[in-house]
Amino acid sequence: MKAGRRSYSREPYLLESSVPGPFACGDVRLSPVKRVASAVGEGSMAIAFMHRYLQNDGR
Repeated sequence: MKAGRRSYSREPYLLESSVPGPFACGDVRLSPVKRVASAVGEGSMAIAFMHRYLQNDGR
């Protein structure tokens, strides 16, 4: 699989990487804000989206 290409048809969840399933937040994102509060907020969002992913797409 080439970088940046998705292997299935659904739209990615917010904060989901180009590989289905992994989510990114904080300094590992493409253009990080580099603030702890932003990373914490993104982390809580990633948890919510991971629950949705596991409910709908997880195996």
